[in-house]
Amino acid sequence: MSERPTVIGAFRAERRLVRDRTGEYWLARDRDLDRYCLLRLHTPSVSERAPPIDRQQLSFALEARALAAVDHPNVARLLDHGLDLSGRPFIVLPAYPKRLTERLDQTPSLDVAHGTRIMLDISAALAAVHAAGFAHGALGPEHVFLRERPPYAKLLGFSEMAGGAAAAADVFQLGLLAFRVLAGAAPSAGVLPSDLAPDIAPALERWIVRCLSREPEARPQSGAAALQDLREALAA
Repeated sequence: MSERPTVIGAFRAERRLVRDRTGEYWLARDRDLDRYCLLRLHTPSVSERAPPIDRQQLSFALEARALAAVDHPNVARLLDHGLDLSGRPFIVLPAYPKRLTERLDQTPSLDVAHGTRIMLDISAALAAVHAAGFAHGALGPEHVFLRERPPYAKLLGFSEMAGGAAAAADVFQLGLLAFRVLAGAAPSAGVLPSDLAPDIAPALERWIVRCLSREPEARPQSGAAALQDLREALAA
């Protein structure tokens, strides 16, 4: 797909925002309703390391099913879906203002209070996704969109069915994201979040470290468990 505006059904894709392993995000204009939206278009990857095309399409279909199945304020809302003229699936979401990726590019770490609110929202979204029988599979800042008022974060980009291993992997990625949001860097050996951000409370740090455990059974076992543990850490 070119960088020039392209029409897909009622949607005019105007600016490509980002590409991930299964597709591209475009800022688009809904010509019928005269509003901006977020268009996610499946764009197959043909690199040697990429999964087969049919598996990529399955991941994209699972994302649409998850968005349709989960009704939660911290999960992106599905507005529409379909196929373009070449048969590629697409989904349409509200045009949320900014991705967490851009925010972290501007400010490597967020203040603890604001960062914690975002992590609570993301954890709540993950709990809802797991409860509906899905997993994320690639939880990172590029799949988190921010708002200036509650709910502060919206999660999208699901690509797997839930299961013990998938849930444990999601919780590990949640820990990676929390470390990045609150400490301003990726984890490294021997470095604790409070080494980089002294304002992080001990209970919150223990939660991050537990999510990042190398032993999956030592982590919270689901999004719901991670959310409950985070709430308890903040209450402490």
